[in-house]
Amino acid sequence: MKKKIIAAMMLCVTVIAISAQKTVDEEYVKIGNLNDKGYRFMSGFGFADTEVDAHSDTLEERVDAEIDRVLSGKAGSTSSDYAVVGHSQGGLRAIAYATRLKQQHPEEYKKLKAVITVSGIDKGLKALDGCSEVNRFTPFKAKLENTIVILLNETKGVLGASLTIDAFAAIIGITLTPYALSWFGVNSSDVDDTLTTVLPYFNSYITAGLDNAPYSVLPEIYDMMPRSSFIENNVSKTKSIVYKRKTGENKYLTWTYKKVFGIKIYYLTIETKPVYTTYTAYFDMPKFDPDLPMGYIVGTDSNTLGMLGSDMESNVRNGIGYAVKGLDIANGINLAKYYITFGILGYHKTFATYCSTASDWLSNIDGKLNKLKGSDENDGLVAKESQFYPKTFYNPATKQTSVVHLNVLSEKPEGYTALPYNHADINPGSNLVTQSEIDNMLLRARGWRYNNETQ
Repeated sequence: MKKKIIAAMMLCVTVIAISAQKTVDEEYVKIGNLNDKGYRFMSGFGFADTEVDAHSDTLEERVDAEIDRVLSGKAGSTSSDYAVVGHSQGGLRAIAYATRLKQQHPEEYKKLKAVITVSGIDKGLKALDGCSEVNRFTPFKAKLENTIVILLNETKGVLGASLTIDAFAAIIGITLTPYALSWFGVNSSDVDDTLTTVLPYFNSYITAGLDNAPYSVLPEIYDMMPRSSFIENNVSKTKSIVYKRKTGENKYLTWTYKKVFGIKIYYLTIETKPVYTTYTAYFDMPKFDPDLPMGYIVGTDSNTLGMLGSDMESNVRNGIGYAVKGLDIANGINLAKYYITFGILGYHKTFATYCSTASDWLSNIDGKLNKLKGSDENDGLVAKESQFYPKTFYNPATKQTSVVHLNVLSEKPEGYTALPYNHADINPGSNLVTQSEIDNMLLRARGWRYNNETQ
């Protein structure tokens, strides 16, 4: 009787567990059918999927759903060998697909002959570096808010230049409400309000991120953060290597002495002490099979505005040019008001600084966007270093080289193939050069398979 009760309880637990499993909406199972080139394609992050619910699946759930789709035959023949090619976030999922397929279905894994990523966020999106389940989106918000503050101050600087009755403006300023005063102070909550109300194109998942939504709300985006649990468990663990490098010298005067006939003679001398800076390097320890042929196609066109299209980019850059000229004029007017009044209208000097700072920011917009992306070398969205795993790692602390993985499909010594396209234009669905490189990598993968099977 006891055995029957225990069996019944176990059955109930099993039924509850199965019913509690989350089912990923078919719309978000982004692995394509087996094509005539012998691979299945994984598309990237759904920027157009604006609702928070569209990003409420973990990447593990999505990858497992993609595995299920392939094994069920919904993605084409299950009898053929195949490769997986992923673009953007699809590259990250493609690597995790290989890891989890081997863990869950080792026999089926034997059919997987290669993984190729195209502008993949293979190490996570570096723009989100520092963000985590603990820090949430705070590090990225700090970078973004600094930019918004500059642009808000730009508006105040231009308005300051346009005010002709400064005495009246001063009276208005004295009678401003506390809320208005806090707005002119520009604190973090004001920036968040501005981002979510002034910029109507801000989507709900972005708003949730700016509100520091927890992992349970936006797990897909959290999983894209560098060194996230998803990446550490399914793609590659990372070991931090802290080391120091001499970056300069400090010279200073100090008293010393010499004994002359037993008498101490003091004099000044210059002493030099080295200055060391602490750095951190990251050693990648892949979770994927080191024998699996891996291909990396890296985008190198860092022009983010170029992803808008040539006409739109031209319009935006022309608009920026006009804005810079206007800010420079406003800067001159504010300085003139300050000096003509012998500094009595001191706030105009502050307004001039606002205009100058905003002008410099807009004049160097490409460099400023690179800072938001976390690297000067990128494809307009993803840092170059995040798009591939190196063949080897040089430890700057021990000065020794370790193997990361050597089965790379690129013929380049760097272990990846760089193409001069941005994150959007490199997509193999519309880029024949990218597709040609994928074809070449697949040929090499088949050659490796043939050699391994005949040995």
